Amino acid sequence: MIKTLPKIFLVLSFILCSGAYGDSCWQFDLNDCRVKAEQGHLDAVYNLGVIYYTGQGVSRDYKEAVRWYQKSAARGHSRALYNLGLMSVQGQGVSQDHQEAVRLFKKSAEYGYTPAKNNLGVMYYNGEGVPQDYRAALRWFSKAAGEGDVDAPFHLSEMYRLGKGVIKDYGLAYMYATIALLKGNINASQEREILSQFLTVPERKVAQDLAEHWLRKHENI
Repeated sequence: MIKTLPKIFLVLSFILCSGAYGDSCWQFDLNDCRVKAEQGHLDAVYNLGVIYYTGQGVSRDYKEAVRWYQKSAARGHSRALYNLGLMSVQGQGVSQDHQEAVRLFKKSAEYGYTPAKNNLGVMYYNGEGVPQDYRAALRWFSKAAGEGDVDAPFHLSEMYRLGKGVIKDYGLAYMYATIALLKGNINASQEREILSQFLTVPERKVAQDLAEHWLRKHENI
């Protein structure tokens, strides 16, 4: 396992979804969410999972969080699928199962959830739940980066710097590190410092220009 690539961290999104699934409930209001969930509102079902996972107003209960996430995941809630995948990685409320995590991330990715695509890249890169496959990791990171994920460009930079699944290319690595930095990835600055040892000033300028061009091309994400 390449230690330089960060492991997946459990990051839950607490922002209520839009009205695409119907009326939601007041954030972290257990009673309101229960009422709305009984009325069939999908976001309310999902938010009950968030409430029990975080312990907002109730005792933290991972098994109960899993139960509500599974209910919303069964109805196609992409973030519920994603969170269940993360809980499978961590063994929270369920047995640790990387294969199940991959399955859940793929399902979430099918519904278009970008962070799930980045996490699939991590799973393939590390060989967790699937055979290690750098080319598959590259594909998933590229998809996630193209959709605006903050971490995926950083992972792409590492892959080009290390020559994992691609021909080693410090210029492209610097470009992706710059993209990650401009998008707010806190690790990208150190990555660029490492890469600066292998590039001349003009080469870094070319990579910087390519990064800015890439961002303009994807400015709608």
